[in-house]
Amino acid sequence: MPELRPAVRQTIGIAAGLLVILWRILVVTPSELWRDWALLLAVFQVVLCFRRESGSTSSLTAATMAFLLGLYLAGQAPHVLAMLGLAS
Repeated sequence: MPELRPAVRQTIGIAAGLLVILWRILVVTPSELWRDWALLLAVFQVVLCFRRESGSTSSLTAATMAFLLGLYLAGQAPHVLAMLGLAS
């Protein structure tokens, strides 16, 4: 299979990200959108497609991954505390 040109690869990345964003907006309730990890990753994908290579990409990646970690920990902390018998 031939290598895709960068413009085609970028267009495919943007289209895929926008389709996931649309899907998540249609499926997830508005009050839960802020903690939808699939939506967050789709927005991250689209933003990366529009950005040029720079040092700020590393900052954006670190911030996105930190937010994902926070979502994971917030969802799992009650289960871990209950398993340890520390839940009130």
